[in-house]
Amino acid sequence: MNNINLIGVGTGNLEHLTLEAINILNESDLILLPKKTEDTKDLINLRYEICSKFLKIENNNLVEFKVPERNKEKIYSDSVSDWHKKLAISWDKSIKNFKGKKNKISLLIWGDPCLYDSSIKISKILFSETNISIIPGITSIQVLLSEHKITLNNIGKSVQITTGRNLKSLGFQKYENRTIVLLDGECSFKYLKDKNYYIWWGAYLGMKKQILIKGKLDEVGHKIIDERSKARNKYGWIMDTYLLEKL
Repeated sequence: MNNINLIGVGTGNLEHLTLEAINILNESDLILLPKKTEDTKDLINLRYEICSKFLKIENNNLVEFKVPERNKEKIYSDSVSDWHKKLAISWDKSIKNFKGKKNKISLLIWGDPCLYDSSIKISKILFSETNISIIPGITSIQVLLSEHKITLNNIGKSVQITTGRNLKSLGFQKYENRTIVLLDGECSFKYLKDKNYYIWWGAYLGMKKQILIKGKLDEVGHKIIDERSKARNKYGWIMDTYLLEKL
């Protein structure tokens, strides 16, 4: 019976890998690597770099699988569901085409598999739950907080974790003191009618090209939008997150 390990590898800093992750990586028969567009080659190159640094013996068990495009014309929930099924087919094809031993299969997951990532749901299409193992990793939230030298929550206050899509459509929830925003491709804070917030923003967190900006939203919001646009044009991709606090 095949077993799959979903290994959290952090946000781009090789030193984010835990000892558990390194040990599991070295026990793997097959390591699947996601291949997206040419613009995002940094992401697969980083995974190759991780394998080069931490695999104790040279082997030929690294296999790329194609990441299909998500149909953005469909209703969001439907398009994501279809995308998961296509990814599962891509995983399955790569596993079946691999000629070597494949009892222990591993995927290197950006950040942590349990936080806003599809790998667990996709795994359950192909594997029984008892054959799935999760190896935690450092998340962008943790790196954002540590780099800005702040805590996630204020004393006795709650924190919401949401997406840019939800922030744009629902706004900042009145009962929350702070909100972490992930998966925001358009700086959705710009749609907030009330600009009375403090923001801690970061992109490429943990990497050498890391960018950090903080301040009152009405003072630094445009700077974040400009810096994000410049960085995306320069590198071809961007991953960023931010924390908002109501003032």
